[in-house]
Amino acid sequence: MTYINRGIQYAPINFEMMPEWFRYLFSVNKKGNYTMKNITSHTGTLTFIKRMKNSLNGNPQFLLQCDGYRFRTEANTQVAYQINHYLDKLVEVAIGTHRGCLTLHTIKLEGE
Repeated sequence: MTYINRGIQYAPINFEMMPEWFRYLFSVNKKGNYTMKNITSHTGTLTFIKRMKNSLNGNPQFLLQCDGYRFRTEANTQVAYQINHYLDKLVEVAIGTHRGCLTLHTIKLEGE
């Protein structure tokens, strides 16, 4: 089976047969974004460290701390607009590595 795009034929790529380092380089999800790796869960009080530069699209980003881990909010996500609801409260966060930085994956109030 081949795919034709603008007159050029492409064969589908079988990533299962590729070496691990090659699959890591091309680990993108269906939207074309790099996927988050090494996601761990932590519980603690969410602390505001500093506001970072806005993303290229103008959305806010923050540097936060919870359970001794410093991490940032991901660029262009809704959670950055809602972060004030979670500050100085007991929360459960999932933190992962995204493009080499510790990044917030999910957040919820403890007990919800």
